[in-house]
Amino acid sequence: MKKFYLLFSVYLFAQYAIAQNCSAPAFTTQQQLDNFKIQNPGCKTITGDVTINGSNITNLNGLSNITTVTGNVMIANNTALSSLSGLGALTEVVGRLTIIENQILPNVDGLGALVNIYDGINVERNNALTDLSGLQSLSYVGTYLRVVYNPVLTSVEVFNKITSVTYFLSVGANPKLESLSGLRNITTASSISIALNDKLPNLDGLNSLTNTTGYLITR
Repeated sequence: MKKFYLLFSVYLFAQYAIAQNCSAPAFTTQQQLDNFKIQNPGCKTITGDVTINGSNITNLNGLSNITTVTGNVMIANNTALSSLSGLGALTEVVGRLTIIENQILPNVDGLGALVNIYDGINVERNNALTDLSGLQSLSYVGTYLRVVYNPVLTSVEVFNKITSVTYFLSVGANPKLESLSGLRNITTASSISIALNDKLPNLDGLNSLTNTTGYLITR
């Protein structure tokens, strides 16, 4: 009987361990996202990439249990997505985070728990995105920080916890952006490009930068 209970306990532990990790398909429909949580109720870590790209995707609630993604996260070209609130438990992206061409997304408030991104962040061509304050916990972005072609973005203040960018820092073609103060604590970046931000009066947010080994482009 003791042997039975021991084997049963080992089985339960193995099932629990497996349940904490899972892979994800490329999400192209809302139904896929809704089914994911039902089919993977114990999953906390997605091994591999997460791609969210679909014209009928309206919410990400199917990912509400996920705390870690070991690959890249790409949220791209979602014409009906107006909130990232389903990612509220996400604390770590081991790859890169890309938020690109989400036409009606006004903010990134659903990413409030995200602390570490190890291979960079790219926020690009989001026509309705006015601010990034939802990334208030972000303290590490790894290889690059890129915020470009967001026509109504007004602030990058949320990046004030970032102290270094391993390779490339780029803030460009954000015509409503008026300040770089959110970059004030960055001391190291290999290469920097600050360009085509029509309302940006100066580069004061880069005052702490002391170590640049690549190139600096400003215009």
